[in-house]
Amino acid sequence: MENDNKVVVFATNDSGYKFDSAEGAVGEPIEIKPVTVGRVSVFHTDTLMRQIKFQLKDFRPEIDYLLISGNSIVAGLASAVLGASHHFPIKILIWDHMNTKYVARNIS
Repeated sequence: MENDNKVVVFATNDSGYKFDSAEGAVGEPIEIKPVTVGRVSVFHTDTLMRQIKFQLKDFRPEIDYLLISGNSIVAGLASAVLGASHHFPIKILIWDHMNTKYVARNIS
């Protein structure tokens, strides 16, 4: 990582959508890193799990966030990986449809 103090937001899926409001939810400059990109083969769970583990290997639970986007199986597996490998809470960003922005929450 270029700047070890910069908050990294790991998006569970990047399908070309702009995550502009994620920075506002975090309250400081962020770097977006996709966990998966585009269409995901959800039936190859072993391969998917290896990819998710690899992409989340640098996740720092004290400052980084998991942005929930895309397929729910990816979000579930990513949450499970982080829960198994880090102490809680895990910071997440979820889409608030009513207010059209991301909001920060913790998984404890």
